[in-house]
Amino acid sequence: MAKTERIERTFSVPDGCELDVRNVSGSIVVTGGEGDQVHIVAIKRWHRWQEAEATEVDIGQEGRRVWARTHVHRREGWPSLRGRRAASVDYAIELPRQSQVEASSVSASVEVSSIEGPVSLEAVSGSVAVRDVQGPVSIRSVGGSVSGHRLQGQLRLETVSGRVDLAESDFNSVGARTVSGALKIATDLHATGKYRAETVSGNVELLVPATTSCTVEGHSISGRLRTSLAHSPQRQSFGTWRIEVGDGGVPLRFDSVSGDLILTAVGEGAAVQAAGGEASEVATQAEPEVTPTTMDILRAIETGRLSVEEGLARLKQLKGGMEAQHGTQ
Repeated sequence: MAKTERIERTFSVPDGCELDVRNVSGSIVVTGGEGDQVHIVAIKRWHRWQEAEATEVDIGQEGRRVWARTHVHRREGWPSLRGRRAASVDYAIELPRQSQVEASSVSASVEVSSIEGPVSLEAVSGSVAVRDVQGPVSIRSVGGSVSGHRLQGQLRLETVSGRVDLAESDFNSVGARTVSGALKIATDLHATGKYRAETVSGNVELLVPATTSCTVEGHSISGRLRTSLAHSPQRQSFGTWRIEVGDGGVPLRFDSVSGDLILTAVGEGAAVQAAGGEASEVATQAEPEVTPTTMDILRAIETGRLSVEEGLARLKQLKGGMEAQHGTQ
């Protein structure tokens, strides 16, 4: 049977709060509200005394900064924890709505809601849920799902394999990168905004108003643009396409190896099918022949040693050299 310890702290932050919370196993729940206090409750759970002794909960304040951190200490001579290196800790934190939040976790879920200020979240093997946040939002996730509702401001998103679904949101700019996770983002496209997505194999779906106008530039090996929105005929070259959706205007940049960009009007429901009656598919040219050099470039993209854009540029350069070589033979 698990044993528990409750740790509770309250701090006054009349000038606003800068919260830093870090956890190893368990959960983090951060909720904005009224008043000028930060209230932190940490529930520490363990089965063996070694787990409790190895796990330290550090909560404190210095001016506007308030922190809640889980530290894991390994000591010589202790018997194995049989896969459990630490006790789990569940943090429940209430703070002023006008706050700055930074949270990171490993094998712990993160939930943040009702915040008006910058929010920066990092999670490894844990889910992330964000709702009712106004302010720049930065999310980095490895192996966990990400969900969000009613988010506003600038979005910076990086994920490796987890699914991302951000609904009912309004981002004035988006920078999103994924390796194999599918991204689904609902937002208006602002005239002064910058919108960019990079993917290796995951699809990126943008849900936008049916009256959206934008200029889409795509760079891909075998990825496609799929949309039912009215658009002009595409201009296409090796691995590159450009189309005007509606009247054009707001720049939308998409770089991929094999992932698709899907533009869906809000209310259409499921992603547009490439073979659907009114749907349009812009296919790139055939994937280049895979040579050892080409494979090295693809692997560099997948491992992050090259950005998608850099990798595509090198593939294009390689293809040009091969065509020139064949032309002289």
